[in-house]
Amino acid sequence: MYIESEKLELKSEVTKNLNKEIIALANTKGGIIYIGYNDDSTLIGVKNAKEELDRISNIISDTIEPTLIFNIKMVIVKDKGLDIIKIEVLKGINRPYYLKSKGMTSEGVYLRLGATNRQATRDEIKTMIKEDDEYSFEYVRSNKQDLTFETIKKEFVNKKIDFNKTKMSNLGIIDDKGEYTNLAYMISDQNLYSIKIAVYKGNEKVEFLDRKELESGSVFKQLHEVLDYLNLTVKIAGKIVGIERIDKPEYNIEILRECLINCIIHKNYDMNSSIMINIYRDNIEFVNVGGLVGGLTIEDIKNGSSAQRNPKLASLFHRLNYVESYGSGIPRVMASYKMQENKPIISVAPNSFSIKLPKIVYSEEIEMIINIIESKGKISREDIEKLFNFGKTKAVEVLNKYVNDNILRKVSIGNKTFYELF
Repeated sequence: MYIESEKLELKSEVTKNLNKEIIALANTKGGIIYIGYNDDSTLIGVKNAKEELDRISNIISDTIEPTLIFNIKMVIVKDKGLDIIKIEVLKGINRPYYLKSKGMTSEGVYLRLGATNRQATRDEIKTMIKEDDEYSFEYVRSNKQDLTFETIKKEFVNKKIDFNKTKMSNLGIIDDKGEYTNLAYMISDQNLYSIKIAVYKGNEKVEFLDRKELESGSVFKQLHEVLDYLNLTVKIAGKIVGIERIDKPEYNIEILRECLINCIIHKNYDMNSSIMINIYRDNIEFVNVGGLVGGLTIEDIKNGSSAQRNPKLASLFHRLNYVESYGSGIPRVMASYKMQENKPIISVAPNSFSIKLPKIVYSEEIEMIINIIESKGKISREDIEKLFNFGKTKAVEVLNKYVNDNILRKVSIGNKTFYELF
Protein backbone atom coordinates (compact mmCIF):
# COMPACT_ATOMS: atom_id res chain seq x y z
CA MET A 1 0.00 0.00 0.00
CA TYR A 2 1.38 3.37 -1.03
CA ILE A 3 1.02 6.49 1.11
CA GLU A 4 1.58 9.93 -0.40
CA SER A 5 4.56 11.77 1.07
CA GLU A 6 7.18 14.37 0.27
CA LYS A 7 8.71 11.97 -2.26
CA LEU A 8 5.66 10.01 -3.41
CA GLU A 9 2.64 11.16 -5.42
CA LEU A 10 -0.34 9.02 -6.49
CA LYS A 11 -2.50 9.96 -9.46
CA SER A 12 -5.49 8.24 -10.98
CA GLU A 13 -4.76 9.61 -14.47
CA VAL A 14 -2.60 11.99 -16.46
CA THR A 15 -3.85 15.53 -15.82
CA LYS A 16 -2.85 19.01 -16.96
CA ASN A 17 -1.25 19.63 -13.55
CA LEU A 18 1.22 16.77 -13.92
CA ASN A 19 3.91 19.21 -15.04
CA LYS A 20 3.55 21.17 -11.78
CA GLU A 21 4.00 17.98 -9.75
CA ILE A 22 7.10 17.01 -11.72
CA ILE A 23 8.53 20.52 -11.30
CA ALA A 24 7.85 20.43 -7.55
CA LEU A 25 9.73 17.14 -7.12
CA ALA A 26 12.66 18.25 -9.31
CA ASN A 27 12.96 21.51 -7.34
CA THR A 28 12.82 19.82 -3.92
CA LYS A 29 14.20 16.33 -3.21
CA GLY A 30 13.04 14.32 -6.21
CA GLY A 31 10.62 11.44 -5.87
CA ILE A 32 8.24 9.08 -7.65
CA ILE A 33 4.84 9.60 -9.24
CA TYR A 34 2.64 6.54 -9.77
CA ILE A 35 -0.22 6.93 -12.21
CA GLY A 36 -2.98 4.34 -11.82
CA TYR A 37 -3.92 4.75 -8.13
CA ASN A 38 -6.48 6.88 -6.33
CA ASP A 39 -5.30 9.12 -3.47
CA ASP A 40 -6.19 6.36 -1.00
CA SER A 41 -3.88 3.99 -2.99
CA THR A 42 -6.81 2.05 -4.51
CA LEU A 43 -5.52 0.35 -7.66
CA ILE A 44 -7.35 1.36 -10.87
CA GLY A 45 -4.64 1.00 -13.55
CA VAL A 46 -3.99 3.01 -16.70
CA LYS A 47 -5.70 2.40 -20.02
CA ASN A 48 -3.57 2.81 -23.14
CA ALA A 49 -0.45 3.12 -20.99
CA LYS A 50 1.98 3.39 -23.93
CA GLU A 51 0.00 6.27 -25.42
CA GLU A 52 -0.13 7.98 -22.05
CA LEU A 53 3.62 7.55 -21.70
CA ASP A 54 4.11 9.43 -24.98
CA ARG A 55 1.70 12.09 -23.79
CA ILE A 56 3.70 12.57 -20.58
CA SER A 57 6.94 12.87 -22.57
CA ASN A 58 5.37 15.63 -24.63
CA ILE A 59 4.14 17.42 -21.50
CA ILE A 60 7.64 17.37 -20.03
CA SER A 61 9.30 18.54 -23.27
CA ASP A 62 6.73 21.19 -24.17
CA THR A 63 5.91 22.81 -20.84
CA ILE A 64 8.95 22.61 -18.54
CA GLU A 65 12.21 24.58 -18.54
CA PRO A 66 15.14 23.88 -18.23
CA THR A 67 15.07 20.45 -19.86
CA LEU A 68 14.40 17.53 -17.52
CA ILE A 69 14.89 14.80 -20.12
CA PHE A 70 17.95 13.38 -18.32
CA ASN A 71 16.42 13.69 -14.84
CA ILE A 72 13.33 11.58 -15.43
CA LYS A 73 12.91 7.84 -15.93
CA MET A 74 9.48 6.54 -16.97
CA VAL A 75 8.41 2.91 -17.18
CA ILE A 76 5.22 0.87 -17.33
CA VAL A 77 4.97 -1.64 -14.47
CA LYS A 78 2.35 -4.21 -13.55
CA ASP A 79 0.28 -4.39 -10.38
CA LYS A 80 -2.16 -7.30 -10.21
CA GLY A 81 -2.19 -7.46 -13.99
CA LEU A 82 -2.97 -3.76 -14.50
CA ASP A 83 -0.65 -1.24 -16.17
CA ILE A 84 0.84 1.43 -13.90
CA ILE A 85 3.05 4.30 -15.04
CA LYS A 86 6.03 4.98 -12.78
CA ILE A 87 7.72 8.36 -13.16
CA GLU A 88 10.99 8.67 -11.25
CA VAL A 89 12.09 12.31 -10.89
CA LEU A 90 15.59 13.18 -9.67
CA LYS A 91 16.32 16.40 -7.83
CA GLY A 92 17.56 18.73 -10.54
CA ILE A 93 20.89 20.52 -10.73
CA ASN A 94 19.64 23.39 -12.89
CA ARG A 95 16.96 24.69 -10.56
CA PRO A 96 14.59 26.34 -10.49
CA TYR A 97 12.51 24.37 -12.96
CA TYR A 98 9.41 26.21 -14.07
CA LEU A 99 6.43 26.30 -16.43
CA LYS A 100 7.45 27.72 -19.81
CA SER A 101 4.20 29.67 -19.99
CA LYS A 102 4.80 31.42 -16.64
CA GLY A 103 8.57 31.78 -16.62
CA MET A 104 10.83 31.87 -13.56
CA THR A 105 8.17 33.49 -11.37
CA SER A 106 6.16 32.45 -8.32
CA GLU A 107 3.38 31.41 -10.71
CA GLY A 108 5.74 29.13 -12.64
CA VAL A 109 7.98 27.59 -9.95
CA TYR A 110 6.68 24.88 -7.60
CA LEU A 111 8.04 23.12 -4.52
CA ARG A 112 7.02 19.95 -2.69
CA LEU A 113 5.89 20.41 0.92
CA GLY A 114 4.85 17.19 2.61
CA ALA A 115 2.39 15.46 0.29
CA THR A 116 1.34 18.69 -1.49
CA ASN A 117 2.78 21.11 -4.02
CA ARG A 118 2.91 24.87 -3.62
CA GLN A 119 4.20 27.89 -5.49
CA ALA A 120 7.70 29.05 -4.56
CA THR A 121 8.34 32.50 -3.14
CA ARG A 122 10.73 34.95 -4.79
CA ASP A 123 13.27 34.36 -2.02
CA GLU A 124 13.08 30.58 -2.52
CA ILE A 125 13.64 31.04 -6.24
CA LYS A 126 16.72 33.18 -5.54
CA THR A 127 18.04 30.56 -3.13
CA MET A 128 17.72 27.76 -5.71
CA ILE A 129 19.56 29.84 -8.30
CA LYS A 130 22.37 30.51 -5.84
CA GLU A 131 22.62 26.88 -4.70
CA ASP A 132 22.82 25.48 -8.24
CA ASP A 133 24.97 28.25 -9.69
CA GLU A 134 28.09 26.09 -9.41
CA TYR A 135 26.73 23.83 -12.15
CA SER A 136 25.99 26.64 -14.64
CA PHE A 137 29.45 26.72 -16.22
CA GLU A 138 28.33 25.82 -19.73
CA TYR A 139 25.81 28.70 -19.76
CA VAL A 140 28.41 31.38 -18.96
CA ARG A 141 29.92 33.61 -21.66
CA SER A 142 33.20 32.16 -22.95
CA ASN A 143 36.33 34.26 -22.39
CA LYS A 144 37.35 33.32 -25.91
CA GLN A 145 35.02 34.63 -28.63
CA ASP A 146 37.04 34.08 -31.83
CA LEU A 147 35.77 30.53 -32.23
CA THR A 148 35.24 28.33 -35.28
CA PHE A 149 33.08 25.21 -35.57
CA GLU A 150 34.22 23.14 -38.55
CA THR A 151 34.11 19.81 -36.64
CA ILE A 152 30.65 20.29 -35.17
CA LYS A 153 29.32 21.56 -38.50
CA LYS A 154 30.37 18.26 -40.09
CA GLU A 155 28.60 16.37 -37.30
CA PHE A 156 25.37 18.24 -38.02
CA VAL A 157 25.73 17.84 -41.80
CA ASN A 158 26.23 14.07 -41.37
CA LYS A 159 22.99 13.94 -39.35
CA LYS A 160 21.24 16.20 -41.90
CA ILE A 161 20.55 18.89 -39.30
CA ASP A 162 20.94 22.60 -39.96
CA PHE A 163 23.65 24.44 -38.05
CA ASN A 164 22.80 28.13 -38.06
CA LYS A 165 22.55 30.98 -35.55
CA THR A 166 18.99 30.10 -34.61
CA LYS A 167 20.00 26.50 -33.93
CA MET A 168 23.09 27.65 -32.02
CA SER A 169 20.94 29.90 -29.84
CA ASN A 170 18.41 27.14 -29.16
CA LEU A 171 21.20 24.73 -28.18
CA GLY A 172 22.84 27.21 -25.80
CA ILE A 173 25.92 27.77 -27.97
CA ILE A 174 25.05 31.47 -28.27
CA ASP A 175 23.60 33.39 -25.31
CA ASP A 176 20.81 35.97 -25.39
CA LYS A 177 23.38 38.69 -26.20
CA GLY A 178 24.60 36.83 -29.26
CA GLU A 179 27.92 35.84 -27.64
CA TYR A 180 29.51 32.40 -27.41
CA THR A 181 29.06 30.42 -24.19
CA ASN A 182 31.43 27.96 -22.54
CA LEU A 183 29.42 25.23 -24.26
CA ALA A 184 30.45 26.81 -27.56
CA TYR A 185 34.09 26.70 -26.45
CA MET A 186 33.86 22.98 -25.58
CA ILE A 187 32.65 22.07 -29.06
CA SER A 188 34.76 24.64 -30.93
CA ASP A 189 37.91 23.92 -32.94
CA GLN A 190 39.83 26.02 -30.38
CA ASN A 191 38.89 23.88 -27.35
CA LEU A 192 41.93 23.11 -25.17
CA TYR A 193 40.35 20.74 -22.64
CA SER A 194 42.44 17.61 -23.00
CA ILE A 195 42.15 13.84 -22.85
CA LYS A 196 45.26 11.90 -21.84
CA ILE A 197 45.94 8.23 -22.52
CA ALA A 198 48.63 6.15 -20.80
CA VAL A 199 49.50 2.55 -21.63
CA TYR A 200 51.29 0.57 -18.91
CA LYS A 201 53.19 -2.71 -19.10
CA GLY A 202 51.59 -4.20 -15.99
CA ASN A 203 48.63 -3.45 -13.74
CA GLU A 204 50.34 -0.60 -11.89
CA LYS A 205 51.46 2.89 -12.93
CA VAL A 206 55.10 1.86 -13.09
CA GLU A 207 56.40 1.24 -16.60
CA PHE A 208 54.99 3.15 -19.59
CA LEU A 209 54.58 1.54 -22.98
CA ASP A 210 52.97 4.54 -24.67
CA ARG A 211 51.47 7.96 -23.96
CA LYS A 212 49.13 10.14 -25.95
CA GLU A 213 47.53 13.51 -25.22
CA LEU A 214 44.71 15.05 -27.21
CA GLU A 215 44.91 18.68 -26.19
CA SER A 216 43.11 20.67 -28.86
CA GLY A 217 39.97 20.56 -30.95
CA SER A 218 36.28 20.03 -30.40
CA VAL A 219 35.26 17.41 -27.85
CA PHE A 220 33.72 15.57 -30.81
CA LYS A 221 37.08 15.55 -32.64
CA GLN A 222 38.77 14.22 -29.51
CA LEU A 223 36.06 11.57 -29.15
CA HIS A 224 36.79 10.16 -32.61
CA GLU A 225 40.57 10.36 -32.19
CA VAL A 226 40.48 8.50 -28.86
CA LEU A 227 38.23 5.80 -30.30
CA ASP A 228 40.61 5.39 -33.26
CA TYR A 229 43.50 4.99 -30.83
CA LEU A 230 41.62 2.46 -28.69
CA ASN A 231 40.66 0.50 -31.80
CA LEU A 232 44.35 0.16 -32.66
CA THR A 233 45.45 -0.52 -29.08
CA VAL A 234 42.85 -3.08 -27.96
CA LYS A 235 44.28 -6.53 -28.54
CA ILE A 236 42.57 -9.48 -30.14
CA ALA A 237 42.19 -12.74 -28.24
CA GLY A 238 42.52 -15.76 -30.51
CA LYS A 239 40.83 -19.10 -30.07
CA ILE A 240 40.99 -22.28 -32.20
CA VAL A 241 37.62 -23.92 -32.85
CA GLY A 242 37.96 -27.03 -35.00
CA ILE A 243 40.25 -26.00 -37.86
CA GLU A 244 39.27 -22.32 -37.66
CA ARG A 245 40.76 -19.51 -35.61
CA ILE A 246 38.11 -17.24 -34.10
CA ASP A 247 39.36 -13.81 -33.05
CA LYS A 248 37.57 -11.86 -30.35
CA PRO A 249 38.49 -8.45 -28.92
CA GLU A 250 39.62 -8.23 -25.32
CA TYR A 251 37.26 -5.28 -24.89
CA ASN A 252 33.94 -4.32 -26.44
CA ILE A 253 34.69 -1.13 -28.38
CA GLU A 254 31.08 0.03 -28.03
CA ILE A 255 31.40 -0.19 -24.25
CA LEU A 256 34.67 1.77 -24.37
CA ARG A 257 32.79 4.36 -26.41
CA GLU A 258 30.03 4.54 -23.76
CA CYS A 259 32.59 5.17 -21.02
CA LEU A 260 34.41 7.82 -23.02
CA ILE A 261 31.23 9.72 -23.88
CA ASN A 262 30.16 9.48 -20.24
CA CYS A 263 33.45 11.15 -19.24
CA ILE A 264 33.06 13.95 -21.79
CA ILE A 265 29.46 14.71 -20.84
CA HIS A 266 29.94 14.57 -17.06
CA LYS A 267 33.36 16.24 -16.75
CA ASN A 268 33.56 19.28 -14.49
CA TYR A 269 34.92 21.77 -17.03
CA ASP A 270 35.32 24.37 -14.31
CA MET A 271 38.35 22.38 -13.09
CA ASN A 272 41.57 22.54 -15.09
CA SER A 273 42.25 18.80 -15.26
CA SER A 274 42.22 16.21 -18.03
CA ILE A 275 40.12 13.13 -18.61
CA MET A 276 42.49 10.19 -18.06
CA ILE A 277 42.39 6.80 -19.75
CA ASN A 278 44.79 4.27 -18.22
CA ILE A 279 45.35 1.07 -20.19
CA TYR A 280 46.80 -1.67 -18.00
CA ARG A 281 47.67 -5.28 -18.77
CA ASP A 282 44.34 -6.62 -17.53
CA ASN A 283 41.97 -3.65 -17.55
CA ILE A 284 41.19 -0.18 -18.87
CA GLU A 285 40.37 2.65 -16.49
CA PHE A 286 38.49 5.87 -17.32
CA VAL A 287 39.07 8.64 -14.77
CA ASN A 288 36.96 11.78 -14.94
CA VAL A 289 37.10 15.13 -13.17
CA GLY A 290 34.04 15.75 -11.00
CA GLY A 291 32.20 13.42 -8.64
CA LEU A 292 28.54 12.44 -8.82
CA VAL A 293 25.98 15.24 -8.98
CA GLY A 294 22.41 15.71 -7.83
CA GLY A 295 22.76 13.50 -4.75
CA LEU A 296 23.21 10.36 -6.87
CA THR A 297 24.87 7.22 -5.54
CA ILE A 298 26.78 4.49 -7.37
CA GLU A 299 23.71 2.25 -7.11
CA ASP A 300 21.56 5.01 -8.65
CA ILE A 301 23.67 5.23 -11.79
CA LYS A 302 23.92 1.44 -12.08
CA ASN A 303 20.12 1.37 -12.05
CA GLY A 304 19.84 3.99 -14.79
CA SER A 305 19.25 7.19 -12.83
CA SER A 306 21.01 10.20 -14.27
CA ALA A 307 21.67 13.83 -13.41
CA GLN A 308 23.62 15.97 -15.82
CA ARG A 309 26.42 18.30 -14.77
CA ASN A 310 26.38 19.70 -18.33
CA PRO A 311 22.78 19.31 -19.55
CA LYS A 312 23.30 21.40 -22.69
CA LEU A 313 26.33 19.33 -23.73
CA ALA A 314 24.43 16.12 -22.93
CA SER A 315 21.48 17.38 -24.97
CA LEU A 316 23.80 18.07 -27.89
CA PHE A 317 25.21 14.53 -27.78
CA HIS A 318 21.64 13.24 -27.58
CA ARG A 319 20.56 15.40 -30.55
CA LEU A 320 23.39 13.90 -32.62
CA ASN A 321 22.40 10.33 -31.56
CA TYR A 322 25.56 9.63 -29.60
CA VAL A 323 23.66 8.86 -26.39
CA GLU A 324 20.21 7.69 -25.34
CA SER A 325 18.03 9.27 -22.68
CA TYR A 326 17.62 8.35 -19.04
CA GLY A 327 21.16 7.34 -18.09
CA SER A 328 21.32 4.19 -20.19
CA GLY A 329 25.14 4.27 -20.55
CA ILE A 330 26.32 2.79 -17.24
CA PRO A 331 23.56 0.12 -17.11
CA ARG A 332 24.61 -0.91 -20.64
CA VAL A 333 28.23 -1.15 -19.51
CA MET A 334 27.31 -3.28 -16.50
CA ALA A 335 25.01 -5.51 -18.58
CA SER A 336 27.82 -6.21 -21.06
CA TYR A 337 29.75 -7.93 -18.25
CA LYS A 338 26.85 -10.08 -17.10
CA MET A 339 28.56 -13.22 -18.33
CA GLN A 340 31.95 -12.24 -16.93
CA GLU A 341 33.34 -13.27 -13.56
CA ASN A 342 35.19 -9.95 -13.20
CA LYS A 343 32.83 -6.95 -13.23
CA PRO A 344 33.50 -3.24 -13.85
CA ILE A 345 34.58 -1.38 -10.73
CA ILE A 346 33.17 2.12 -10.15
CA SER A 347 34.89 4.45 -7.70
CA VAL A 348 33.70 7.89 -6.63
CA ALA A 349 35.52 10.65 -4.75
CA PRO A 350 34.39 14.25 -4.13
CA ASN A 351 36.14 15.48 -7.29
CA SER A 352 36.55 12.38 -9.42
CA PHE A 353 34.71 9.43 -10.93
CA SER A 354 36.36 6.33 -12.35
CA ILE A 355 35.25 3.09 -13.96
CA LYS A 356 37.63 0.19 -14.49
CA LEU A 357 36.77 -2.37 -17.18
CA PRO A 358 38.39 -5.81 -16.96
CA LYS A 359 39.41 -7.74 -20.05
CA ILE A 360 36.74 -10.00 -21.46
CA VAL A 361 37.39 -13.65 -20.65
CA TYR A 362 35.66 -16.07 -22.96
CA SER A 363 34.55 -19.11 -20.96
CA GLU A 364 34.01 -22.10 -23.20
CA GLU A 365 31.46 -23.46 -20.73
CA ILE A 366 29.10 -20.48 -20.78
CA GLU A 367 29.60 -19.99 -24.53
CA MET A 368 28.42 -23.53 -25.19
CA ILE A 369 25.42 -23.03 -22.89
CA ILE A 370 24.49 -19.76 -24.58
CA ASN A 371 24.82 -21.31 -28.04
CA ILE A 372 22.28 -23.99 -27.09
CA ILE A 373 19.88 -21.43 -25.58
CA GLU A 374 20.13 -19.26 -28.69
CA SER A 375 19.31 -22.23 -30.91
CA LYS A 376 16.62 -23.89 -28.71
CA GLY A 377 15.36 -20.92 -26.68
CA LYS A 378 16.10 -22.68 -23.38
CA ILE A 379 18.23 -25.35 -21.75
CA SER A 380 17.51 -28.04 -19.15
CA ARG A 381 19.58 -29.71 -16.46
CA GLU A 382 19.56 -32.87 -18.55
CA ASP A 383 21.05 -30.89 -21.46
CA ILE A 384 23.91 -29.76 -19.20
CA GLU A 385 24.55 -33.35 -18.07
CA LYS A 386 24.81 -34.56 -21.68
CA LEU A 387 26.77 -31.53 -22.91
CA PHE A 388 29.55 -31.76 -20.31
CA ASN A 389 29.13 -35.36 -19.14
CA PHE A 390 28.23 -34.07 -15.68
CA GLY A 391 26.29 -35.82 -12.98
CA LYS A 392 23.05 -34.33 -11.68
CA THR A 393 24.70 -32.58 -8.71
CA LYS A 394 27.41 -30.93 -10.82
CA ALA A 395 24.89 -29.82 -13.47
CA VAL A 396 22.70 -28.18 -10.81
CA GLU A 397 25.77 -26.50 -9.30
CA VAL A 398 26.75 -25.02 -12.68
CA LEU A 399 23.24 -23.78 -13.44
CA ASN A 400 22.81 -22.25 -9.98
CA LYS A 401 26.10 -20.40 -10.39
CA TYR A 402 24.91 -18.70 -13.57
CA VAL A 403 21.51 -17.99 -12.04
CA ASN A 404 23.18 -16.30 -9.07
CA ASP A 405 25.35 -14.27 -11.48
CA ASN A 406 22.19 -13.07 -13.28
CA ILE A 407 23.25 -14.75 -16.50
CA LEU A 408 20.47 -17.37 -16.52
CA ARG A 409 17.03 -17.50 -14.94
CA LYS A 410 14.76 -20.40 -14.10
CA VAL A 411 11.48 -20.86 -15.93
CA SER A 412 8.84 -23.50 -15.27
CA ILE A 413 6.91 -25.12 -18.10
CA GLY A 414 4.44 -27.61 -16.70
CA ASN A 415 6.35 -29.83 -14.29
CA LYS A 416 9.69 -29.19 -15.98
CA THR A 417 12.32 -26.59 -15.07
CA PHE A 418 14.30 -24.89 -17.82
CA TYR A 419 16.82 -22.09 -17.99
CA GLU A 420 16.97 -19.13 -20.35
CA LEU A 421 19.13 -16.02 -20.64
CA PHE A 422 18.43 -13.48 -17.92
